[in-house]
Amino acid sequence: MPLFAGAAGTWFVRVIANPRQHSELLDRMTLAFIAVMMAVALADLIWPSIPGFEFSMMLLSASMLLVLLMLGVALARGDSHARWVSAGFAFVILGGLAPVARNFGLLESGFLTEYGLMLGSALEIPVLFYALHRRLTEQTESQTRAEMLAVTDPLTGLATRRRLTEMLSSTIARARADRPAALLLVQLPHHSGFQRAHGREAADRVLVLTAARLRRLVRPGDTVARTADDQFALLMEQPCPLALAQQTATAIVAQGLRASALVEDPQALRLHVALALMPQPPLDADGVVRALQVELSQIRRDPKRAIRTLGG
Repeated sequence: MPLFAGAAGTWFVRVIANPRQHSELLDRMTLAFIAVMMAVALADLIWPSIPGFEFSMMLLSASMLLVLLMLGVALARGDSHARWVSAGFAFVILGGLAPVARNFGLLESGFLTEYGLMLGSALEIPVLFYALHRRLTEQTESQTRAEMLAVTDPLTGLATRRRLTEMLSSTIARARADRPAALLLVQLPHHSGFQRAHGREAADRVLVLTAARLRRLVRPGDTVARTADDQFALLMEQPCPLALAQQTATAIVAQGLRASALVEDPQALRLHVALALMPQPPLDADGVVRALQVELSQIRRDPKRAIRTLGG
């Protein structure tokens, strides 16, 4: 049974320390050693003998060294979880030294030789639980961050085009003629020229400032997204009559006319807005966005008119 337990413990450390990412040879050696331990334990169970027992104790001692080697490699590579796993297994290794020494005739039977491994295991369990909790928490946080990056623009913190499309499809499905929703597409028409003249850092500052100003205009439940390099969108999901959508569009244009000490050229903050009420049969989410982009291109031809309404 100690050999079976040693094989299981070695496998556990292999899963936690993941020696394969550091050394393919060490990982294969560990797998081979576990297989040998299981085979010898099974053989000793079927055909028990003194030489078999002594060989089992030698393998058990070697498994402790192998565990220390895997944890040492993980620690050397900067694995923070290995530190806690090492602390937990240190109790088992220290507790197991006395029984192993007794089996080799180096110590007489006593309390430590009888219960040392059990005490070490009892002290190991809470430390390993803590190590596994930390590992699971970090993995969950990493997964959450990765999922958030898929739907959040890293520069502005706004929703991405993908997230907007998902929400817009749902909004179109729920919207009715007597309870319309609205989508406002907002463009920085001078952004590309500003970036060429002042550099990427200054251009990114304009985007962040614009995103902050758009956030100030939203109602609870509205969504602001960045849909392109120089383009934003405001999805007003709650019932939004045309007058309210136009009022919001006017407020957006007014925000763009406000000068800022953070931006050298005030033209960089000028905004064009195209808006649409939904539903817009037979347009789906992508169709509404494309139609509003056409409206924005029309504003470029007539810069005196900074707001256009789809179908208006």
